[in-house]
Amino acid sequence: MTNTAISMVCYTDLYKTEFGGRQSAQFRYHLGFESLLKIDNAEFIVYSWHKDMDRLYNIAKSKYGSDSKKLDKVHIIEFDLYKSPLYDIIANIRKKTPKNSFRSIDVQYAKFVTLNETIKNFPHEYTYYIDIGLSSTALFPNRYITNKKGMHQYSEVSLFNTKWLNNMNKLSSNNKVTVFKMDNSPEFHVESRIARSKYLIIGGMFGGKTETTQKFSKNVLSRFYEYIEEKKTLPPEESMMTKLHTEDRDNFNDIVFQVWNHEDSGDVFKKIIRGKKMFYNTFEELNQ
Repeated sequence: MTNTAISMVCYTDLYKTEFGGRQSAQFRYHLGFESLLKIDNAEFIVYSWHKDMDRLYNIAKSKYGSDSKKLDKVHIIEFDLYKSPLYDIIANIRKKTPKNSFRSIDVQYAKFVTLNETIKNFPHEYTYYIDIGLSSTALFPNRYITNKKGMHQYSEVSLFNTKWLNNMNKLSSNNKVTVFKMDNSPEFHVESRIARSKYLIIGGMFGGKTETTQKFSKNVLSRFYEYIEEKKTLPPEESMMTKLHTEDRDNFNDIVFQVWNHEDSGDVFKKIIRGKKMFYNTFEELNQ
């Protein structure tokens, strides 16, 4: 029985547009989506441009074949960034301080707008937001890659599975928001300084019991509006999440790590990761 909704957004063509975004994101996002689909006890809701909806649904059809029960748990929904309730307010500030970032502010906060839509239209006991490209060899070492064919060798991570999600739900059953917390110095995470914090709450995944997730999502958006009204600048969503975390730490389950990189990231990272807890280690623990 499905008791969990996973909400995602997918925009692969924002690089060098007014929105800003990663270059060549298509393969990472599409194959990352396919990797996540092996989680059996979840309903998937993906928001994207109208022109990309068929492509995303075809990925699910290719994965599930004629299994209509699994296909019925995949929903691809149009969310036009130009028609977002946040577009005008972000665009007005962006015009005065143009900055083409590889992390789009519009997408960062669309996560929360669409997450609220998911909660309204696809009610489940648990609801999470997950970055559609989180399943990636950039974050997970080769031994967890189970498909070595073509581009799949960069995205098919075995640690995203039903057992992992069940353990996420167990962790979240205490009605606290489950978040990933990167422990590091504020010198490393300049963004986190608005929260005067030595750690950063990561925007790549968060959630838990649906009512708790909804409250957090609404708080992030309301604080975003307050901040830009006062400061006339656009704070990254991870900064806003961190600020809320610092103000009420007892309301969160922290999944703590120290570095994104891992042993297969290359020789240059060996000193950086030595003795540190890597992001993927948290997934290992949740698979036990």
